[in-house]
Amino acid sequence: MPPGKAAPASQFIRWLSTCRRSDIATVGGKGANLGEMLAAGLPVPAGFVITVDAFTRFFEHGDLAGRVREKLAGLTVDDPDALAHVAEAIRIAIRGAPVPAELGEAVAGAWRELARREGLTDPPVAVRSSATAEDTPEYSFAGMFESFLNVHDPATLMHRLQDCWASAFGGRVLFYRLKQGLPAEMPVAVIVQRMVNAEKSGVLFTVDPAGGDVSRMVIEAAWGLGEVVVGGQVTPDRYVLDTRTLDVIETHVGRKEFLLERDPINGNTRRVELRDVDPKRNARVLEVPELRRLGDLARRD
Repeated sequence: MPPGKAAPASQFIRWLSTCRRSDIATVGGKGANLGEMLAAGLPVPAGFVITVDAFTRFFEHGDLAGRVREKLAGLTVDDPDALAHVAEAIRIAIRGAPVPAELGEAVAGAWRELARREGLTDPPVAVRSSATAEDTPEYSFAGMFESFLNVHDPATLMHRLQDCWASAFGGRVLFYRLKQGLPAEMPVAVIVQRMVNAEKSGVLFTVDPAGGDVSRMVIEAAWGLGEVVVGGQVTPDRYVLDTRTLDVIETHVGRKEFLLERDPINGNTRRVELRDVDPKRNARVLEVPELRRLGDLARRD
């Protein structure tokens, strides 16, 4: 893009409903997969992707790119102290760098459009990274990028956007990328998606991740928002279903020490301890009809 020429908003923003697997280079693995799920008719909350082009525009703005590349030059990832020092310096630089005006306007405009579509003044959203090598068969960046829940104003969204970009240069991410032979710099898209104030949540694997058995699907679940499952913060319930019949063939109820939920007063995310006397602590999260419903959704083409 020629210097001084503003890119059109569509270059920076893609609605999830338009994303497909062929768009990974623009919206990242997670964004592409969410778009495919929407296309399959699955109940995915509305949202948009701040694209890789937006990251590139921000990164090349001012002298940020040069400063980051200078810090990465000669980095030895096998030196933990040096890796931590460089990673933190880069993250500080990214969080403190100015966002180009046209990019900020595009993000704010997408926020307003999401609010209009959802019929809300300040819709709470989740802000999550979607790297171009994430959610792909070759690489796994699970748990390495930052996610932010219950963001409910444009100014905070911009801060969280920069936090997500900064997480692409975290110590674990840099170590993994360089050990896998990937470039130290990796463009990252960011998903902004309507929050669901979940009573229960989790993850579903259409193939048993422990052994790759295609005849078994695995569901892990906990109370409240799903961050506690994805981040490994509690021991979730684990249910195994027969993929063909959707019969529940294994049930392991986890010990859930706490949950995360939206604070009804300020709209932020709060932690609720589940004491020994709380029945949810050792109670199963999902009943058989719910498991079969999830299994049926997972089998959709």
